[in-house]
Amino acid sequence: RSILQNQTFKDWVDRLPDSVIRGKGVLHLKNKSLESFIWQKVGKNYSLTKSSTPLNNEGSELLLIGNPEMPSLEIIGIPTGYYKV
Repeated sequence: RSILQNQTFKDWVDRLPDSVIRGKGVLHLKNKSLESFIWQKVGKNYSLTKSSTPLNNEGSELLLIGNPEMPSLEIIGIPTGYYKV
């Protein structure tokens, strides 16, 4: 599964360009322990809500929606620390 460091993910979200207007995802984040979260982004605002139910074993999944100026994923990059276990 894909596991992200909690602070690393938040730093990545803060660096997303303004052209990314919406984002959603199910995330496996590691802070002190491994936890699952639902991530939602609208404009510059976002929330991470701890999931009350176990998420799938497929790992973290993200979806970004932007205006025509949104760079490709190759330019935006994926969160540092994103790796497969």
